[in-house]
Amino acid sequence: MNPKSVAIIVVVAIVVAGVSYGTYLMDSDEKLELRDYLVEGDWVEYYYENLDQTERFTVQSVISINNYEISVSGQDTVRAPYGYVLNVVDTEGLECLRSERVDTFLGEIECDVYDMGFSGTEALLFVEPDTGLVIIEEGSDSEGNAYNKVLTGTSVFDDADSALVDIALAQPVAGSAFTHLDEYYYISGDLFQYEGTDISVTVDSVNDDGTLNLVGQETPTTVEEFMAGLMMTDEEISGSTLIETKVFSTQWGVMECDVYTMQNLDDEGKDLGERQFIVEPDTGLVLMTWVEMHDVEYEGVVWEQYVSEFTLTECSLVLVAD
Repeated sequence: MNPKSVAIIVVVAIVVAGVSYGTYLMDSDEKLELRDYLVEGDWVEYYYENLDQTERFTVQSVISINNYEISVSGQDTVRAPYGYVLNVVDTEGLECLRSERVDTFLGEIECDVYDMGFSGTEALLFVEPDTGLVIIEEGSDSEGNAYNKVLTGTSVFDDADSALVDIALAQPVAGSAFTHLDEYYYISGDLFQYEGTDISVTVDSVNDDGTLNLVGQETPTTVEEFMAGLMMTDEEISGSTLIETKVFSTQWGVMECDVYTMQNLDDEGKDLGERQFIVEPDTGLVLMTWVEMHDVEYEGVVWEQYVSEFTLTECSLVLVAD
């Protein structure tokens, strides 16, 4: 699972528009490549034909992995994931209605068309087959109002103009702190439940023996115990498999990280789905971990999909190399 897959995808329709930008991409037999992360300055632009209105999303800053501060047409600023500005669908298991050649900002391309309407809505998605990117969407909402939207341009097909950064971890001192965002998503059809909590750990003072007094905790802790809150446990390391090394955009810059996966078992040994970790390899710092499960009961409702994410949002111990 990719972290952006848990974003709520707002179903809004798109219609075809002809723009010449990017036609050079279609003169090659190479497949299109779309970055699955954003950097400061990245932009995405849509035209809403039914409103005769253009909207531009511009990344102002990176908050954490898959969490960005985004300017909407220079008027509003929101914090949102990748999926808020770029709709990329996993078409595996979906029935393709047809292929249709259309004029887009990438030039004239062959798109696969999918019906993604639900709960009284209608929505046709015109999908670029190499990347899964929705170029065109058109349909009507539950009240029968037609809407349409076209992706007219984006910088995310371009290479990010950012050198990879190296980081190190400082020794904790008084005032050292880190914060994780603990999030839970419950999804069934068009039903959605979300919970999110910030969990912070702060060093209040350092004792003569080197142990640390933490804010809100009576018993001192060792430096090793404090740092362990940022790493995978020995059990997680021994039970995990490295599945890939890839580039991520973080609040400290663009960096190459390892992605691990492990079985997530309950106390009785039942398989609850795979847990994945994004780890900076030189420090062992876990930037994000998440697990996805299915048919989970919560508040008397059995939810088709459950996703738990634990993301490092702040850490004063991170040192960025010059």
